[in-house]
Amino acid sequence: MAIDQAAAGATFGSVIVSPMQTSHADAAFEATDSVIRTFGKHYRRVTTLPLPEAVADGARMALVDWFAVGLAGMADPEARALANSVHQWQSVGRAPVLDGQRAAPAAAALINGAAAHTLDFDDFHIASLLHPGAPTFAAVLALGYHRQVSGAQMLAAFACGVEIGARSGLDGVGETLAARGWHPTSVLGHLSAAAAAAALFQFDEHHFATTLCLAAAQAGGLMGAAGSFAKPFAVGKAAMNGVIAAELAAAGSSAPAGLLEDAGRGLFGSMLQRRQPTPHSSDPRWVTLDNTFKPYPSCQLTHAAYEAALLAYPALRERIPRAVTLTVNPLAPVIACHHTPSSILQARFSIPYCVALGLQGRRAVLSEFSEEGLADSRRRELAGRVNVETDTTVARWAARIWVEFEQGEAFRAEVPAALGCLDRPMSWRDIEGKFMDTVEPIIGVNTLPLLQALRRFDSPGATDEVAALMSCLNS
Repeated sequence: MAIDQAAAGATFGSVIVSPMQTSHADAAFEATDSVIRTFGKHYRRVTTLPLPEAVADGARMALVDWFAVGLAGMADPEARALANSVHQWQSVGRAPVLDGQRAAPAAAALINGAAAHTLDFDDFHIASLLHPGAPTFAAVLALGYHRQVSGAQMLAAFACGVEIGARSGLDGVGETLAARGWHPTSVLGHLSAAAAAAALFQFDEHHFATTLCLAAAQAGGLMGAAGSFAKPFAVGKAAMNGVIAAELAAAGSSAPAGLLEDAGRGLFGSMLQRRQPTPHSSDPRWVTLDNTFKPYPSCQLTHAAYEAALLAYPALRERIPRAVTLTVNPLAPVIACHHTPSSILQARFSIPYCVALGLQGRRAVLSEFSEEGLADSRRRELAGRVNVETDTTVARWAARIWVEFEQGEAFRAEVPAALGCLDRPMSWRDIEGKFMDTVEPIIGVNTLPLLQALRRFDSPGATDEVAALMSCLNS
């Protein structure tokens, strides 16, 4: 599929809407609530100015990471079952799917968004609790390839989505959503996917606002799904619903303007039952630059605990400790809630399992989250000695460990910042290593060519190379 690279700059140019759609657009937009007006300012900034190189590079890194975790996630039986079910719809379109097939944009976004979140190995915006890549790139690549836009436009659309979705979760909104039982990515991912889709349609601000409100009307997803495929399925739905919202806005559909702010019927008023989020209208920062990447395929709130246990490993000398106490942020056991996991997905959300893995001195890689790992008798015994305590002074990316042995011997260690957080970010070398380790077992000799094409995704011809390599997945 040939994609026109003539407009390869990361700006979007003129708005593409029909004359009927543009009538009274400015007045309608001004009538919307303050949250949407503020988001409109960020939307204008991303879609009318070239991306700063740091933002564009972060988007490329997120794209590489998305393909790594998405291709690995597609190998999961439940992700493949979803793909097979959706393909039975026999939708028609140019949107590439991570199994090598093509589909309509909404269908592809559903499959790819779920696959990218299946392993809980995807990127993470810590402040908002949003995993931006899974829903946002699923929407971007589905619509971008279907509409045959340039790679630069797709990267800019991703940045637009993250700016809106992540800002929605700031000021404790993401944490409050999680505390009240809502899955932040399934909720905020609706907004990031919708904003990115609006950018690809090159909407004016009125149709951008309509897209967000249509997405808000569909938003949902429960934290109780953590440790099951229901959670990535909800993330895939966020991607799909964002695409559908933009398609409906383009067709002239409308939605109540208060769906993002009205305390009685709006998204956040209903879910939070408190004040609305403040999307930082005067903050010129690119929150996209605060995106982080995971070195381990488990809930981010287990990472510092795992690293603390790894520090304690040499002190064990093959002994079983009398007790292991982990002190973590209060949010950690709320989300990583499976103390005694009975499935691979639950193990990814289990602090004791990840601590036991570290106490064995094992690398936290995909193969360690397996049926064999769950059945490991020593790992089970170590996990059974783990006690989790909480402390509000401990950051979400930090942990303390206290290991007690018989005869009074003890070991203490602290991890102030786990690898992958903003204080210890993963480098391009780290991301490339993660990509090669994760993808090579799946696509073999095509791994390096795909990585190279993704790294220059906004260069002429790169999107076609990626599409060609993806089509090989179906052979």
